[in-house]
Amino acid sequence: MRIVCKKYHLIVIGFLTLSMSFNSYADSPLTAINFWSLSKEKLVIRTGKKGGKKKLNQKMINFLFDSKQSTFDKIALVNALGWEHESEIINATIFIEALENFYSDGLNKILKRDKREWDFDKYEYDEFKEINEGQKEYFLNLTDQEKIQDASFELAWPESLKNQIYLICQYLKVMDNLIEAPFSDSEIVWFFEPQDNECALFIMSLFRAQELFINSQFCDYLSVFQSQFSMENNCSFENEQIKEAVRLGNNYMYQNLAVNCEKIYFEVGDPCALVEIIAKPSQPLWVVHYPVFVYGKLVVYDSSNVEIDAHEIDGDDYVELKLTNYSPGIYWIRLEDEKKNKYELKLKIEL
Repeated sequence: MRIVCKKYHLIVIGFLTLSMSFNSYADSPLTAINFWSLSKEKLVIRTGKKGGKKKLNQKMINFLFDSKQSTFDKIALVNALGWEHESEIINATIFIEALENFYSDGLNKILKRDKREWDFDKYEYDEFKEINEGQKEYFLNLTDQEKIQDASFELAWPESLKNQIYLICQYLKVMDNLIEAPFSDSEIVWFFEPQDNECALFIMSLFRAQELFINSQFCDYLSVFQSQFSMENNCSFENEQIKEAVRLGNNYMYQNLAVNCEKIYFEVGDPCALVEIIAKPSQPLWVVHYPVFVYGKLVVYDSSNVEIDAHEIDGDDYVELKLTNYSPGIYWIRLEDEKKNKYELKLKIEL
């Protein structure tokens, strides 16, 4: 019987044995996947190396609102801000207040420019100033999304900056509230250019992973990071930093969370996939090679490169490895199809 994979998820049918306490959120996808380390910006690296949750300061705010900074470095800075249990720091609120200040300052600059260019008399200037103040008051009553849209229009932001600001705002909200934050808002990814679209896809994958973690559903969707990118672009990344960030996400799901699942499924040949799995002896490992190939062989070697297990693949969809037969340690799973294409996976078995 062939395994039918879901359209958006490559790994299916898992069962949960993990019992989470609130403190486990310190090791959840949003808090444990430290992709900030992939940035080359000094501000990001310095921030990430500091412990605990960091409060947005003016230098960070200017960085996030700078249209010359890349989307990846901006989301990396948010990642570097970190998380801390019962922290009173609400960075999303600080960010929106900064947006309101940028808007107010921007309107003041526009009014001064117009006064200079059009040579307003005092009556005209006071009239426009009153309109200006009314705009500011109206702005404060808008939703966060409406504020971003209005600021983008009034301050003539490039479209890319508006999209960045919206993505950053959503990410900050989630980091401020890991339990009740709005995790799903995938519509924004379609408004980005290819490289920035990859950044948005990664953040949406991160949100989805957190939601699965909270709802104890991650065993069904260990491939949450790679599945979205496999579907969108066959993992042909334009942004190398996002490519590495996806690998960090994969590693976290398979090495930190998979050990809590009854079974582990691994898809052979996925260009986004990681190369190492951590498992317990009690967990069966299904190495799924269909639809990549259905004829070939699978051989397992120990850390001394001694063959300890072998399976002929003759029209099957997967090979099930019963890890109870293996001692704790490092193993290499090597597959070869009928065309002599080779695939390799590192397996670490821990008690």
